Amino acid sequence: IDGIEILKGAEANILNFDGELDLPDTILQELELVIASLHLPCIKPGSRRDNTQALIRAVSNPFVHVLGHTGNPLYPIEIVEVVKAVKEHRKLIEINNSSLQPHSFRKGSRENCLKILELCRDMEVPVVLGSDAHVAWDVGNFNKAENLLNTLAVPEHLVLSTNAEHLKKYLTSGGA
Repeated sequence: IDGIEILKGAEANILNFDGELDLPDTILQELELVIASLHLPCIKPGSRRDNTQALIRAVSNPFVHVLGHTGNPLYPIEIVEVVKAVKEHRKLIEINNSSLQPHSFRKGSRENCLKILELCRDMEVPVVLGSDAHVAWDVGNFNKAENLLNTLAVPEHLVLSTNAEHLKKYLTSGGA
């Protein structure tokens, strides 16, 4: 539309610590981009072990491409285990700009996202930026997430949302 390509996708809710999603595989398999995330009130925060298990099991779903806002301090995780699972399954981690805003209800996300992003950089795990806009003027606003990329000197080849062709190639080539 007007030179902007739109991928058919959804952000699915992780419903339990087994990584079950709120959308059936019959729907997920029709989508070009699926983000799986932990959200209140869909799942109450569990222990670090429980939250980690939920993300690892969700990312093992062949129809999931991205784990969303993994830096949310309401859901503490074993970062190394999650990033290793994302790498193993050739998926992506989202760095969520909305979570990094001063008015965000996910206070403390910046520190967690820095740790996650540093590990992704060191392990060569690709990431995508998400604006998670809840108002029209924030669509495409990645200023806080870009600041983290610059702070950690994350190489551009690991940020797949900067190039639509690289992202689509990754999604369709077994990269995700």
